[in-house]
Amino acid sequence: MDYFWRRHSLEELQGAWNSLVFRSSFPNFFSSYEWVRSWWKIFGKGKEEWVWGFYQSGTLIGIAPMALSGKSLSFIGTGLSDRLDFIIEKGKEGEFLLSFLDLIQEQGCWDLLDLQEVDSESPTSLFFQSLVGRVSPGVYLQSKLPFLSLPSTWEEFLGRYSKKRRDKISYYPRNLGKSFPYWIEEIEEENLPRGLEFFFKLHLSRFKRKLMPTLLMLPRFREFHLELARGLSGKGTMKIFLLLIKGEPAGSLYGFQFGDRFNFYLSGQDERYHPFGLGFILQIHAIKTAIEKGIKYFDFLRGIEGYKTHWKPGIRQNFRIITHKRTLRGKISFNVKRIEHGITDFIKKRAGRI
Repeated sequence: MDYFWRRHSLEELQGAWNSLVFRSSFPNFFSSYEWVRSWWKIFGKGKEEWVWGFYQSGTLIGIAPMALSGKSLSFIGTGLSDRLDFIIEKGKEGEFLLSFLDLIQEQGCWDLLDLQEVDSESPTSLFFQSLVGRVSPGVYLQSKLPFLSLPSTWEEFLGRYSKKRRDKISYYPRNLGKSFPYWIEEIEEENLPRGLEFFFKLHLSRFKRKLMPTLLMLPRFREFHLELARGLSGKGTMKIFLLLIKGEPAGSLYGFQFGDRFNFYLSGQDERYHPFGLGFILQIHAIKTAIEKGIKYFDFLRGIEGYKTHWKPGIRQNFRIITHKRTLRGKISFNVKRIEHGITDFIKKRAGRI
């Protein structure tokens, strides 16, 4: 077969990017062009864009969306994204991954390959697991991601749960309605930046009350999401549900509808209404809306928090894959990353995040 690599800028691949994502074995919003481009624009400073297209007889069948920081290669989006991977046409993963190893061996720019948040069942994870003991990659559990498989009707969904659980699902919206006039609306496409501003305020309210840090306290992270909103405008992907009490925003749920999956990203609420469970009410609304739209999965993304597990979800896992050049500097870099991962893993376990 006539396979070859060609290096590109992100912009050069814009027209073909998302089409290839949907032809992959696991279409993933965090690999979408809009997410990757927004991340690069806001967080790419000081890194080298290292994006390669993989071609078969002149047809693009794979993308390696990488960033080079110092001597370390990682996916664009590392640190902020809940899932990352190469973008490969389904059925072409073996050719891509073997050829990618050849490609990086020909390049002198790197010592360490650090692939984070790769789904444990993806072809990339399975490929590198098969190499353990031969080319010395480290493959480590990094995250657990709860998700719900959605049936075709709300009634069928409720039927999964006990009467006690069904009563709770109906109680919270009913109780709030007895106390306050409220409704939930979906922010329209042209108002996404304004909807995000409401969400930022409500999300930060909760964390200020608990004196807990959140990345959205940092201006660059808010800037990233506003940039993302501009890129996604008119595409029906970014979803912001706003719960209004007496006409004023009191709760918000923020997520992304991509393919057959709704990704629940974050939520927030006015802490004056904390006893009424606005976050739970918004989850109920978002799940019901997803079912009505024929969405197959409701993805809670990274973290095993109680507000996710009480839905009795399935669990997927992400791996971190680290490998290095067979040089002294590469081996030192690998050991530093391995120790760093171990410390992070310990902290996450103590915090109940994994």
